[in-house]
Amino acid sequence: MPRKRVQWEKDGIARLAELGSPRFLGTGFGDGQARLSGEVELGAVFDMPPTSTLNEITEVLTRVAALGSKMASDVRRPR
Repeated sequence: MPRKRVQWEKDGIARLAELGSPRFLGTGFGDGQARLSGEVELGAVFDMPPTSTLNEITEVLTRVAALGSKMASDVRRPR
């Protein structure tokens, strides 16, 4: 996972952890890459048990897709 360099990124990751968010939230390429490319680049790591059913995996991906849609519609800079 890319290392977070600016404080607001580090604070955001800490807030996600405090809220009990899944580990894969906050995996991205950060402020430095966004400034270079002019775009936010996100990645995700899905750590599912090998016993997961397709239904369970679909539920996780559906929740992540909904969250991604909300994030994409909010044009404010993260705080």
